[in-house]
Amino acid sequence: MNQRNTWLTSSDEDLFKSCRMQAYKASGHGGQKVNKTSSAVRIVHEPTKIEATSSESRSQHENRHHALWKLRLKIAMEIRSDISFPIDNFDIGMSNPRYPLFVAQLLDELHRHGFRLAESAKSLGLSTGQLVRLLERDPELWQKVNSGRRNNGMKQLIAS
Repeated sequence: MNQRNTWLTSSDEDLFKSCRMQAYKASGHGGQKVNKTSSAVRIVHEPTKIEATSSESRSQHENRHHALWKLRLKIAMEIRSDISFPIDNFDIGMSNPRYPLFVAQLLDELHRHGFRLAESAKSLGLSTGQLVRLLERDPELWQKVNSGRRNNGMKQLIAS
């Protein structure tokens, strides 16, 4: 789905245009202000119905930004593309704006090879060890790959 890559690389403003937002009062600990203002944010991406929330900040604006980031990562984790895109940089940090696209393309390749690491690594031009180290640094990605392996009848990966 090429549309997925557009969502993952678009500006916050452009992605937000395809979303519905709800502000609400956060619950739990956090001091006097947290339960008095509607600063927490829930965003639903209308085309996919994928949802993300954020209540880390007292600022609704900051929470919207955080929720959009989480939404991008969820889109990357959930929506697969049959089209192969070359990954040109494997040394991309988790805070890099291109990280969600990187995750999506990595998962596309793993999905294409039935979550078999050796085949996926070879097609990416990596060693199996390099691929495992890439996956290990992101707990959500690690979980997603283990889920894919489980669904394909393989044993789960054990973190080193």
